[in-house]
This record gives sequence, structure tokens and C-alpha cells, in this order.
Amino acid sequence: MGLNIRQKILLAFLLVILVSGSAIFMIYSNSTRITKLTNMIINEDMKNILNAQKMLQHLLHTDWALSKYQLTRNPSWRNTIYRAQREFKGVFIEIKRNLVRELEKKLILAIQKLHRTYTRQIKNQIKRFEQGLIDIELQQHLRSQESVVEDIVKNLDQLIVLNVGRLEERLEQAKNLKRFNQRLSVGVILLVTFTSALLVFILNQNIIMPIKRLMDGVRKFSGGNFAAQVPVVSQDEIGELSGAFNEMAKNIKHDRQKLTALTIMDEKTQLFNFRHFKHAINEEMKRAERYHRHLSLVMIDIDHFKHYNDTNGHPMGDLLLKELSNILKESIRETDMVARFGGEEFIIMLPETTREEAVKLAESLRLRIKNHIFPMEEKQPGKDLTVSMGVAAYPSKNIVSTDTLLEKSDQALYKAKNKGRNRVSI
Repeated sequence: MGLNIRQKILLAFLLVILVSGSAIFMIYSNSTRITKLTNMIINEDMKNILNAQKMLQHLLHTDWALSKYQLTRNPSWRNTIYRAQREFKGVFIEIKRNLVRELEKKLILAIQKLHRTYTRQIKNQIKRFEQGLIDIELQQHLRSQESVVEDIVKNLDQLIVLNVGRLEERLEQAKNLKRFNQRLSVGVILLVTFTSALLVFILNQNIIMPIKRLMDGVRKFSGGNFAAQVPVVSQDEIGELSGAFNEMAKNIKHDRQKLTALTIMDEKTQLFNFRHFKHAINEEMKRAERYHRHLSLVMIDIDHFKHYNDTNGHPMGDLLLKELSNILKESIRETDMVARFGGEEFIIMLPETTREEAVKLAESLRLRIKNHIFPMEEKQPGKDLTVSMGVAAYPSKNIVSTDTLLEKSDQALYKAKNKGRNRVSI
């Protein structure tokens, strides 16, 4: 006996329910797998990337603190070096536990070996500085140290790239799962029409497109664009992943900017530090030698600065340094560079400037500083706060390198001091 219409309708309805239920179950299973992939990305890949960035931050912080210690000989910077190394090792232990791939394990072992070498070099370098052994052998240590730091940075960058690659693979798996869900939903459309069409629309708008945007953001990020951001359009796992990615990108961008500023800027005056200045003047000296250009230096020292500090206290001395730094920055041209040489000394690089032009600029700057009203300057000798300046220029007799140019400007400053201060000497 054949089925009647009611039975056929019921059978068709049951078939639709069965097919739809199976489709929904498969969609749910795939969504669970996507959730698992998302958790793996957040708890493994992104965590490894962030830990590698932290290791890079502690490494650069160590190198920066070492430079500050060499410049100031302040024991607090030596403690900062050791603290940054301990933090590096702490993050190293954490990331080592999370790595599962053999290549990543080899990289982390290479980083460990290089960091041990770097630690020994730092200890030797600090020891030699404390013993006053600043010689050719120390310069060789410095070059060797820079090479080891570069190797560690390269290995960390490769470790980040590997984790970003795995992150992309898992995102691709999630995308493939969502594509399968989409196809499955299209099949359900034939049975449940409008409901299935709505489901496809929701899947496309809330899952497929966010994954595509997230993958685009990851590609930009892995290509070096740390400002990449992904729009968060939902509160589901994809939205959570997009938000976590955005936060990670912002943190890495902020940390890189902060680290860059720490390595080239003087913390107290916000002028360039001498290490960055030395690199810049070396490049400018090469340009001057190659194209037969002029290059001048102005060395500046605050007169009776110790008296100012002893009389008014070190906080007022720090305010004075900041105020004078602002005057120096306002007084130079866009092509010039001013840096803190150390203590109360500053230095200005003047490209394309002859000795005569540099003396004229220095004299104008000296008068501006003399006429400026500084706090508590009435307690200074002569009831005025002044500076002494030494000028040196290339090309000139006996100036054949950056070091001799710096030496001549320092000698000129010493001459200005001996002649009674508050003057410009060459």
C-alpha cells in the first residue's frame, strides 16, 4: 500500500528535519573546531609571538641600559642590566614550554646559546669599564657584542615569523571549515528556503568576512605593518580573536616605538643621546668627505653648573637642563642636530656649515642663553647663568675623522673655559 499525502508530507517533513538537523549538527561540530582553533591561536601562537616580543624588549632594554651605564657609570643602570637579563630568562623559560615544533625548539636553543654568550660579554665589558680598561680590545668586545645581539634579534624575528605562519595556517583551516558550512547551508536552502538563506547571510557576515579581514590584517602584520587593525563586528570567537589581534598589534607597535625612543633619546632632556648622535655624525662625516662639504660642531657647557646644583638642589638642576634643552632645540635649523653629550654638556652638529658660520650661530645662541631669565640664576657667579662654547669644523688641519673633530671641539670648549667662560672659542 502506497503512502498517502499526509504520510508523504510527514515523511518529507521528517526528512527535512533530519537533513536540517544533520546539517546543523555538522555546522555546530565545525564551529566547535573553529573555537578550538581560536583558543589555540590565542593561547599558543599569539602568546608565543608576545613572549618573543617581550624577549626582544628585554634584550634591547639590556643594551640600552648598558649604554647608559657606560655613559654615566651609575650603579643603578648596572642593576637595570641584570634585572632585564633576569626578565629575559623568565620569558625564555615560559616560551620554551609552549614550543612544539622542532624548528622552533632549535631556534630557542640557538637563542639560549647566543644569550649566554651575550651575558658573558656584558659581564666582561662591565668589568673592563669598572677597571678603566677602555682600549682596542674593548672595542672588539663591543663589535662582537653587537654581532651577538643582531643574531639574537634575527632568531627572535624568525621565531615570530614561524608563529605568525602557523597562525595563518590555523586561520586558513577555520576559513575552510566556514566555507564548508556555507556550502552545507546552501544545500539546506533547498529544503528550508528563507531560513537557510538567512543562515548563509549570517554566516557570511559574521564569520567568513571577519575571518577574511582578520587574515588580511595578519598578512599586513607579518609584512611589517604593526599599525594593522581589524574591525570587530561581533562578540563571538572571531570577534574575540579580532580584538585580541588588535590589542596585540597596538602593544607591539607601542613597545617598538617606546624601545626606539629609549635607544636614541636622553631620558632627562628629551634630546638625542650621544650614542645616536655619534652614529649620525659618522654618516654626516662620510658625506662631507665624499662630496667635499663643510661640517661643523659646537660643544656647549653650562658655566658653574655644579654651583647651581649645590646651591639650588638637583631637582632645580634637572629643570635647568630641560629649559636649556628647549632653547637649543628652538635655536637650530631643521638640518642640524643637538644632543646631550653628558652631564651639563651638549653638542650641536651643523651640516653644510663653515667655521665662520658656526661661530656666528654659536655667538647668537650664547647671547640668547645669557639674556634668557633662568630660575635662581641670580645666585650664580656674576648673577647670570651663561654657557661656554667650543667650535670645530671640517675640512681643517689635523681633522681627519669624527673623533678628531670631536676632540678639536672639546679642546676649543676647554679654551673658552680657561679664558673666563661665557664665550665662544675655536
